[in-house]
Amino acid sequence: MNGAAIMGAIRGVVTGALGSVRTLTADAFSEDTETEADEARWLRATIAPGFDVSGPPPRRSSALGPSNASRAVLMQDINVRLTYASEALQDIIPARRYAVRAQANTDAVEVTKALTWAGNLALDESASSTGLIGAALYERAAPAVVREDWSAGIYEVELRFGARILESQAVS
Repeated sequence: MNGAAIMGAIRGVVTGALGSVRTLTADAFSEDTETEADEARWLRATIAPGFDVSGPPPRRSSALGPSNASRAVLMQDINVRLTYASEALQDIIPARRYAVRAQANTDAVEVTKALTWAGNLALDESASSTGLIGAALYERAAPAVVREDWSAGIYEVELRFGARILESQAVS
């Protein structure tokens, strides 16, 4: 399994650098990290909505037989968090809150279309194979608002995907 290639391909599609169909506009999103302070995330998201990709290690599926088989299917949960900035403390105007929410909803749909399109995640930016079955993710749950903090000027939505990965294993 090439976990770095999978995460790299997802980042490439979200930043608009990868994908062939249902692609995203280049630089529509800026990559951030969950560990950044609110101020840094807010500043980055004022330029373009921020995003972060995360997920636990994959788990083995019994889809192709016992653990000593030459091939295995791994299952992985992948989360894509989108971060939006708004005017802190001044964002008491309902129209502005509604606009941020509407933009987040639109973006969630577009990002989901791009990441679930078969073939968009076949390779990462260095042409390494991801090993994703169907070269795409699948939706495992509806998008969820994970933070709505208007006093900090931050609104976040998490998209929840799953991945099926085909792995060849040495047997001798």
